Amino acid sequence: MVIVGGYSDSYLFCNTDITTREIIGLVLAGDLQSSSVVLTGGMLVESLENLHDAIKRLDNSDVPKDSSFSLMFSCFSRGSMTYGYENAQCSSLSEAFPSTPVVGFFGTAAFGCDREKLKTRGLKPGGRDFLHLDATVLCLTSLAPLK
Repeated sequence: MVIVGGYSDSYLFCNTDITTREIIGLVLAGDLQSSSVVLTGGMLVESLENLHDAIKRLDNSDVPKDSSFSLMFSCFSRGSMTYGYENAQCSSLSEAFPSTPVVGFFGTAAFGCDREKLKTRGLKPGGRDFLHLDATVLCLTSLAPLK
């Protein structure tokens, strides 16, 4: 199961601007495999290192890269001021997974968990692992059949 999303101040739905604050998210379940990582804080060089490390953790996960797609939910603060250039997160994902499409949005907060970090600690997602400020949640999901 995949649970990811973001917190938004407003959004456009069927040509109508809705300005209530809401969590907008996705829940995917079924015959799929996924892994997710959370990127937080840091100065320019540290943030780039964290970004590349997070993508490497996704790449090293058990998720097959065939029939895959990426979901990215990022806080507004995680743009060019964090990385020094625009589209750093999306560009880095596209370099690591060239045949994997990326979908997502920027919001006030990001919603998801760092499954890879929890897995190394022997923990399961839950509790306060989901809502993050000044963060990005990256999720790699594959629809390839389980082996």
